[in-house]
Amino acid sequence: MVVGDLTKAEAYQYYLNLLDTVVAPKKLGLFGRTEVDFDRIYHLTGGRIYFIRNYVAQVCSFGPIPKATLFMMVSNARTTFLRRELIRPKIFSTNQVLEVFKMLTSSQSGYLNYEVVTAHFKEQMVVEEMIHRNILHFRPSSDFARDLQPIPEDDVVTASGHPALRAMELLIKDW
Repeated sequence: MVVGDLTKAEAYQYYLNLLDTVVAPKKLGLFGRTEVDFDRIYHLTGGRIYFIRNYVAQVCSFGPIPKATLFMMVSNARTTFLRRELIRPKIFSTNQVLEVFKMLTSSQSGYLNYEVVTAHFKEQMVVEEMIHRNILHFRPSSDFARDLQPIPEDDVVTASGHPALRAMELLIKDW
């Protein structure tokens, strides 16, 4: 049983296993098998099995994905942000959302300390509303957070997944 997202090494092994067991032999040429090839895939999917499977299925159905905006999971995350969170903010402003997007996308670890973000916005309700509206994902301190490196010792907030993080990057450019 796997609890949480896979580490990058585990995700790479899972990806290779998918190629060997699920992908039809005539479609294997669409996929790279090296760790360098997988770096780009991991950038889009992270260690979430569901996202890796979706990536493989999309490539099998429609061919290679030349840019992030064409990966369905990134496109869906971007549309969700635009439809709900950024157009009709309640407690927070669009500028605050873009500010947290910039903080997350520039974070080396991929996460932000919950207390630091709360102090930055000077109101816990701003961060709580972003969590409630699925802009941020709250991750309590846990020994099972192996996908986060280094493993945080405190509560953190992240994007809901790598596709959401890629969508954040796109929206920063759009605004």
